Amino acid sequence: LQAGGAGDRSPDGQYRRLGGEGRPVLVRRAALPVGQGNYPCAMPEKLATEKYVRLVLISPAVFETGGWIPDGFSSGKDGLEGKVEGVNLRIHAAALERPVTYSGWRAPDPATGAGPGPGRAWRAVPAGSVYWCEVIEGNPATLWNKSLCKSNWPGSGWGHVLVGLASAPLTKP
Repeated sequence: LQAGGAGDRSPDGQYRRLGGEGRPVLVRRAALPVGQGNYPCAMPEKLATEKYVRLVLISPAVFETGGWIPDGFSSGKDGLEGKVEGVNLRIHAAALERPVTYSGWRAPDPATGAGPGPGRAWRAVPAGSVYWCEVIEGNPATLWNKSLCKSNWPGSGWGHVLVGLASAPLTKP
C-alpha cells in the first residue's frame, strides 16, 4: 500500500489498524513515488509483430459480466473475441484462481437520502491471472499497463495487464 500527500506525518515503525476488519499493519516510510505505476514495455518492437501473446493481470479486474471474461469480449466463430485499446484479440485459454471479493463503504447520498453503510460487494478476477490470446489485428505492445475493464474501474487501477510472449498457439488435445 502506498500512501502519502502534502504534510505526510505517517507514524514510521508503528502498528496501525487498516481496512474494514481493522487488521494490524506495520507502517514504514519508503522513498517511493506515489501514483499510478509506469512500467515501461521492455520490448515494444518484438511485441508489435507477435501473433500470440499472454496478458497477465497486475491488479484485480472487475468485469461487467461479474465473471472472468474481459469487457468487450463475446463468443465468435473461433472462441471469445474482443477489442481492447484498438487491438482485436481472440482468447484461447485462461489460468485463473477463484474470484476475490471486494467491497467498500457507501457515502451518504443527499439526492436519494440514502445514508452511509456497507457498499456493494464486487467479484473480481485476481491479479496474477493470465489470458493467452491470438492477435487478430493491432499492436499488442499498446496494451502494456492498460486496463481490460470498462466503466469507472480503469481509472481506479483495476484490471491492468502486462503483455508477454506466447511461444506457440494453443491447440485442443
